[in-house]
Amino acid sequence: TGVQTCALPIYENVTASVATTDAAGNTTTVTANHAVGVDVVAPTIEITNEASGNATTSLAKVGDTITANFTSTDPVTSVTIGGHAAQLTLVNAVTGTYTATYVVASGDNAIATDVVVTSRDTAGNTTTQTLSGRVTVDTVAPTATITLSDDALRIGDTSTVTITFSEAVSGFSLSDLTANNGTLSNLSSATVNANGTVTYTATFTPNSNIEDTTNVVSLTTGYTDTVGNTGTTAESANYTIDTLAPTATITVNTVTSDNVINQSELAAGNVPVTGTVGGDVKVGDIVTLTINGHTYVGGVTANLAGELTYSIDVLASDLVADENVTASVATTDAAGNTTTVTANHAVGVDVVAPTATITLSDDTLKIGRAHV
Repeated sequence: TGVQTCALPIYENVTASVATTDAAGNTTTVTANHAVGVDVVAPTIEITNEASGNATTSLAKVGDTITANFTSTDPVTSVTIGGHAAQLTLVNAVTGTYTATYVVASGDNAIATDVVVTSRDTAGNTTTQTLSGRVTVDTVAPTATITLSDDALRIGDTSTVTITFSEAVSGFSLSDLTANNGTLSNLSSATVNANGTVTYTATFTPNSNIEDTTNVVSLTTGYTDTVGNTGTTAESANYTIDTLAPTATITVNTVTSDNVINQSELAAGNVPVTGTVGGDVKVGDIVTLTINGHTYVGGVTANLAGELTYSIDVLASDLVADENVTASVATTDAAGNTTTVTANHAVGVDVVAPTATITLSDDTLKIGRAHV
């Protein structure tokens, strides 16, 4: 015959009796008592904390150990951290103090690190207690991109280098960057962007006297994210450098046949000033003559021999007043670098006509007598 189990905690005893009657009608009744143990109190579990072995105890990366501390009034049957079976250690049997540990693996990124503990007493009562995860798992290495504001640098140029990380980083400095054919300076503080990325800037200054079409800025792995994941390498797109100034020469030929301005040449009005140019100077570049405060300009041309020359008409009166020609030519290379070279040429001046006097030793002449 079934009994209501809900009555057992009240009575904690079973009284059983049986009656039997024989053929003559005699009846006998016998009774027995049986004590029943009662335990309907479930085990008590208290999870006190969860922390990571990382320098920041609320964060964990691959290889970090997550530890949970708890007490239980009865033996623990299972404990998990982040859904993974944890290593259980009984610290104090009298107080029922335990620790559970789990070592973060590579596939655990962003898991919920809830601690779940189950205990069971000898009567079969069970309790499961959960502590919401207090540790954030991050097993993803930070990444970076590098861009330059100017990728074709010439004399006098600098370029702003922008380094954008996928997340906040630690230990990043200029020493983590290498720039071909130049130097980096003025590293900024971090700027946190709305999308969670973090940006730094630096100034790139190219070296002097360089012509190189293949250059990059490179990032090493000397930085980490805030959890400690080692950063990845990065490299900018290519940039070109031309800080080698073009060369230039200029000469001034003899002005007039004897390099002296005479009276007739002055009277003629204009005198051609000619000369040659060289180096990287090219046809079409401009030659400037400065004489007596006046400026004359003309283009470079090539003669039949392939020489680069110029010929510019100037006022003879300016040559007479100044007696000097200052000639300059400017040339610009493909990168935009410009060189200007100057030469001076002295000019003689003689615009005074010769004079003469005639005298006689005897101004009274007669027959047969001559005089000088």
